[in-house]
Amino acid sequence: WMGRIDKDKAPHYAILAAKKLNQKIKILGEPKYQLDYIQNLLNDKTVEVVGTVHGDEKMKIISEAKCAIYTLDKDYIEAGAGVLGEYLISGVSIAAISWRGNDAVCEAVDQPQLGQIQNVNPSMSEEEIVNKLSESIIACKKLDRRIIYQIGQDKYNMIKIMKRIFAIMDRAN
Repeated sequence: WMGRIDKDKAPHYAILAAKKLNQKIKILGEPKYQLDYIQNLLNDKTVEVVGTVHGDEKMKIISEAKCAIYTLDKDYIEAGAGVLGEYLISGVSIAAISWRGNDAVCEAVDQPQLGQIQNVNPSMSEEEIVNKLSESIIACKKLDRRIIYQIGQDKYNMIKIMKRIFAIMDRAN
């Protein structure tokens, strides 16, 4: 799991799912605004808090992951998340939750070969959400990293992305 450790990003779902599956989880990031958020969970023996990393170290950790876990809180809207592209171009599947069915992760994981998104809703208990996320983690470990890598390389090809941006800018001018 990677990101800002606070309620908006809801990493507690990822940690609880890893605990349920009796698996270790690496958390890349640090608390920024809610310093006491999930401190008891961060100290669990299954959790390794790596902190903020960049460059080669970050890509090494990502590429060694069995799968990536993407979470967010029901009241948080994230328009785009660059980390999703980093996962996919590294050949790493994404296990995720979506509250609206159009969260940022839905654009990234738009094919079943890339991961599994669980649609959740506010009427569900935390346990139900964690169970669904756990199912996604199990399913993602079975996906072919070579296919994820190929799709990710095409989908997040910076030259293609920049050409699309310039085309949009040219039409606007």
